[in-house]
Order: sequence, then structure tokens, then C-alpha cells
Amino acid sequence: MALQSALVTGGTGFVGRALVFELARRGVAVRVLAVDGDPLRAPLAEELGRADIEVEWVVGDVTDRASLEPAVDGVDAVFHVAAVVSGSAPWERFHAVNVGGTENVCAVAGAAAVARTVVVSTSDVFGLPSGAEVFDETSPYRPWGEPYPDTKIEAAEVVRRARDRDGLDASLVYPGWVYGPGDRSLLP
Repeated sequence: MALQSALVTGGTGFVGRALVFELARRGVAVRVLAVDGDPLRAPLAEELGRADIEVEWVVGDVTDRASLEPAVDGVDAVFHVAAVVSGSAPWERFHAVNVGGTENVCAVAGAAAVARTVVVSTSDVFGLPSGAEVFDETSPYRPWGEPYPDTKIEAAEVVRRARDRDGLDASLVYPGWVYGPGDRSLLP
């Protein structure tokens, strides 16, 4: 089945923004979930307009399961990119978004029988390599005692349970450090 439509959570962020552009360039009807008052929405909308790309905007929050239901209605795929990455947020916020948000996305995507769910995690879940050590998706998770990687480990376990227990067709993607033009985290 060719991908016709997709929801992108975290579509106004650095990785999500790139995904929105790529999906739209491939002819996919893109729906972007953004929290009410997201300061990154207007600049992204302007940039999309200059590129003659139209997306559907849906106001919602991954921490609010009910707000996700209309967002996933009728899409072929969900790309869950939303996450708290910044070290300045309290642990509770990391957990609410990274773990609770993933639980909500998986539950709603499953209930809506979305054909495919892709959850963006991080290679940080595998810890820091030592020497010539190589990681792959079968490597064990290694907690750091830090909110971002540790909540992403919990979120990955949520996805695995949703796959195994509920039959959700879901994939986890583990990118390394992502940065480049427009990045405001690593290259302020």
C-alpha cells in the first residue's frame, strides 16, 4: 500500500519539520499536530507556503489522548516525533511527553487501525559506546540516569508492548545526534 496520508507529531520541531517537507514532497497528504500557541508553527507555515506545500494543521497535544483522536482519523500512518529533548525541563515533563505521549499515540493509532506507526527514539537508549563497540536495534537499552535517554527507553518499551500485546504495526527509529541547518539545540 502506498502511503497517501500521514500525521506527524512534533512536526514543528527540527526533525519533524524535515519529515513534513519530505512527506509532502513525496505527495503524501500531511497533517501536523501542534500544541495551541506553538511558537514554531508560524515560521514553519511561512516556510511551507514559500515552498508551495500545503499541510493540514491540527491543534492537539500528545499528553492529551482525546486531542489525538481527531488527528489520527483517516490517516494511513503516524510518525511520532514529538519529544522533550532539552535538559532544562523537569523530569515530570520529560515523562509526560516522552512516555505518556508515546502511550497515547500508540493507543489512539491502534484504536483507529492506522496502518503504520513510526516512533522516533534515539540511539542514546543504547548508552555510550566504548572502544569499537557497535550498536544495532537488538542491543540492550542502558539507562543513563538522565531524563531524555531514560524516558526514551521507557517509551521504546511502550512501543514494544503495543506491538506484542496489541498488534500495533509499529517501528522504532534510533537516530544518532541529529543536527544541521536550522537546528537550535546543538547549534544555537
